[in-house]
Amino acid sequence: MRKLLLIIIFVLCGQQTYAQRSLVAKTKNGKLTYFSLAQNPHVYFGRESIQIYYEQEDVSILLDDFESFSYNDGSSDAVEAVADKVGIEEKDGQVILYGLQEGSPVRLYNSSGVLMAQGIVERGIPFTLSLRSLPAGVYVIQNNHQTFKIQKR
Repeated sequence: MRKLLLIIIFVLCGQQTYAQRSLVAKTKNGKLTYFSLAQNPHVYFGRESIQIYYEQEDVSILLDDFESFSYNDGSSDAVEAVADKVGIEEKDGQVILYGLQEGSPVRLYNSSGVLMAQGIVERGIPFTLSLRSLPAGVYVIQNNHQTFKIQKR
């Protein structure tokens, strides 16, 4: 009986720790949806929505409602804290990102996953990406464990 109890406790504790690591989808209304990395979520960008497929179910989020992806390692509330400090603004054909970590890489991908631009965040300066030469479409900006979706019209 003790052996069975120890096995159950070990399995439950092990699953709980691993399940805390998750992909977090944030919508513009502030709703956070967590997808356990243990369930191997797959993310696909469509014309009008983002599809997230994983073991339990399939989830669809309209692109107009989507704000960002982030990563939660289960160690703290860092996902919410960092996401609240980062700002994004679109102005004169440029995207300006505020509050990014100094020295961190920023990458801009098109909806097919092709790298369109990249750079490194400098100290005390907002990071600027020019969209002027890019065609209309959906783009993804990635910085550390955060991902933002933008749409050029």
